[in-house]
Amino acid sequence: MSNQSIERLENLIRVVSNIPDSKFDICRWYNPVTGCGCAIGHAAQDAYFIARRFALDYSSQDVMTQIGAYFGISDRQARSLFINQVGYGSRKDVLAALRVILLEKMAQEFSVEVDQRVDELI
Repeated sequence: MSNQSIERLENLIRVVSNIPDSKFDICRWYNPVTGCGCAIGHAAQDAYFIARRFALDYSSQDVMTQIGAYFGISDRQARSLFINQVGYGSRKDVLAALRVILLEKMAQEFSVEVDQRVDELI
């Protein structure tokens, strides 16, 4: 699961990196007329995510839980990443936060691999 989470986060970072600041709006899912939206809204338009059936029930109250599960993060992390907050909400803020989470996941994955190799040697 972790490798899948890492791949999905890497692709979300790719998507967000390619959104012009003028087309990023953390307060809106996605407007097809203007092409403006949040990280998740833009990801839902991306071929990688479409091919991997990234579809959310936006009318559901647990949409952040759905997002968290898809990316292998808690719904609390999803809320802090994808919901506008005082002093947070620009595209660069979201990118920085995504990179931190990606690095944490990669470190966890590496730690597991090291532990497995040590166990094999013992």
